[in-house]
Amino acid sequence: MTELEAYKKEIKGLEDKANMMRDMHSYQFQRYEWISKTFSLIIIVLSAIVTLLAIADPSVFFIAGNYINLFRNWISILAFIIFLLSLCDKIYGINEKAAKHEQAVKVMTDFITKCNDLRKLELESCGEEEIKLKVDSLHFQYSLINHMNPFPTISDRDFMKCKQRHLIKVDVSKKLSKNPYENIEEYTNRKYIYRFIKWIKGLFY
Repeated sequence: MTELEAYKKEIKGLEDKANMMRDMHSYQFQRYEWISKTFSLIIIVLSAIVTLLAIADPSVFFIAGNYINLFRNWISILAFIIFLLSLCDKIYGINEKAAKHEQAVKVMTDFITKCNDLRKLELESCGEEEIKLKVDSLHFQYSLINHMNPFPTISDRDFMKCKQRHLIKVDVSKKLSKNPYENIEEYTNRKYIYRFIKWIKGLFY
């Protein structure tokens, strides 16, 4: 292996690390964005129901007598539930976490682009000292990105799940590169079914 190839391999290693981190933050961004949209949808639907119940005559729902007060109490309970749901984002910072993960994706994408440009376009025209300086600069930038940027932390459990998804994606991508006609429908369908089952289980455990 020539020295130039060794540098290219070193840069590719940094690129792969950054790509994995980008995918991890991308998965987390999608997750928090989905949670945020789900909460928003629930709040909108419940608000519409409460509004309808509040302006409707109880007799429309065949409610009369002592049940009218109970009907009004249920409207109040629903309104309180909507209030609690609207506080979830403030308490858990769902949108804020989504925004930070999205920012991490952008930063990692910029770094990957720099690595790719250096590896494929710039190295051939650089001298040995200049190459070493550029590679050292990439190492410093990668270290700085991971230590100085206020990216949200990823739990060990989520880290392992995201890493597994990333490695599966890389493996499937390699198979497609070798054979564009590779059948991945079975894998794709199983993946989403598995994620749906895990999500349902997460609601109860």
